[in-house]
Amino acid sequence: LKDVSVSLNNSTLNLFVGDNFTVVATTNPQGLNVSFVQDDSGVYSVDENGTVTALRNGTGNILVKVGGDGVYAANSTEIPVTVSKVPTEIKIASPTGEMSVGAMGHVAAELIPSDAGNLTYASNDTSVVNVSSTGVIKANNAGIALITVSFAGDKKYAAAENKTIAITVN
Repeated sequence: LKDVSVSLNNSTLNLFVGDNFTVVATTNPQGLNVSFVQDDSGVYSVDENGTVTALRNGTGNILVKVGGDGVYAANSTEIPVTVSKVPTEIKIASPTGEMSVGAMGHVAAELIPSDAGNLTYASNDTSVVNVSSTGVIKANNAGIALITVSFAGDKKYAAAENKTIAITVN
């Protein structure tokens, strides 16, 4: 049997959920058929052309095989695949605010990327300030309340670091 080898355009893959990447395999001698074998990790899928789709958070390995056809000796290499959730961040326009009793306002918060999902809002003292699920603030009584803005994440997006806004009601 003749010796054969396969080299790849990447030795490891680090992808975010939803990403696609095509592994290019070069054989020596050139032009031999290559097969891409998916493991049972479930973190990615790979097709016969080497196109990898990142499915969920985790790690796995793709086995790339060449030869073994009776003419060429079998040879293979593995590519470690790491899939991560897409990072998110909460941006707050102002970390503090002042309101008068009875006034209404809105938390100026933004989730990046904006299509990742919805922010969650919570007041640590609803007797001072209420906050709705959409970030609308109502000042109830004099005092100071902290509003926590959060994003829990999902299968694709990582949780964001919580941000806190101090609201002083006069």
